[in-house]
Amino acid sequence: MHTAFVCDVGGKSWRELRAELEGRNVWVTKPVADLMAWWKGSRRRKVTFSISSIADLGFTEKPTIGELLVRIEQYGTVCDFADGPFVRSVLEQQEGEYALCPVRSLPEHDDCNVYHMGRSGEPTWLDIRSPTPEQTFALDKQVVFRHHTWSTWLRSLLWRLIMAVL
Repeated sequence: MHTAFVCDVGGKSWRELRAELEGRNVWVTKPVADLMAWWKGSRRRKVTFSISSIADLGFTEKPTIGELLVRIEQYGTVCDFADGPFVRSVLEQQEGEYALCPVRSLPEHDDCNVYHMGRSGEPTWLDIRSPTPEQTFALDKQVVFRHHTWSTWLRSLLWRLIMAVL
């Protein structure tokens, strides 16, 4: 089962968003802070996301990142690079819950990045990693992706066309 939620994305500088995360007792790892320090922000917009367990996406065995990305495209689209911290700012997690948020790579990188969001005690946390192609993900983990709307479907199609040309 997919649960949809709306989140404001953009409209804040990274410093403002980081202060908001810290105010919500979210620990931001150094890789996330370093990566997002260059981010200048963008106009504010409402984005609909879905959260689902990996099993609810139809997997019966632990998928690799490549398999997970293909399946996400059937239900929505992979998140934009700056989505992770905004999602983390609204995502409520119980003790022991863990969510993945795969994001598009930056143009100069070939690898996929995945935000990791979890709660194991206090504070909750936000990290980012680049999985290896053979790495697999447990079926009970939650995954966050952009919910299909006409505009996200069109953007996803354009993204795939651009990547096919490159």
